[in-house]
Amino acid sequence: NIAELKAIYASDYIRGIMIYYGFSLALDYFPIGTGAATFGSVLSLDSPVYNLLGLSRVDFFKDGWCIYDSNLATISGEFGIIGLMLFYFLIPYGIYKSTLAVKGLSARNDKYIQHLMYGVIIFTLLLSITNPVFRYTQVSIVFALTILSLISLSRLKITSK
Repeated sequence: NIAELKAIYASDYIRGIMIYYGFSLALDYFPIGTGAATFGSVLSLDSPVYNLLGLSRVDFFKDGWCIYDSNLATISGEFGIIGLMLFYFLIPYGIYKSTLAVKGLSARNDKYIQHLMYGVIIFTLLLSITNPVFRYTQVSIVFALTILSLISLSRLKITSK
């Protein structure tokens, strides 16, 4: 798949194409991207952005095949650098801090919860390269259950002390 990225204009690897053009849009429309529902999402079918990029005749974009399989591509194209920063830094940081803030738990006094949260955040960010993380029900449910489990675990640790 990485070899496909060397010749992006001749590639049939849709995720690579989407990531390439997503970052291209993020740079061209710095700092806010092209806007919601314009690139890489279900609602972006027949978007003028695909015409602008010269992709509207490609079957993937004409028929909507797999164009929303990469959350990274969608966020970078639609919401630009600011959207990427919000999604990949502020949202995980907020989830991390809110999980550790349960009843006075802090990162300094509970390394176990801290390491679990790092794992969840890193896994989620890596998964978002190939999946629309918060747009698929299954992934969203697993993510929410993991966060709730960590909160419950932190409460158990506090009450057992």
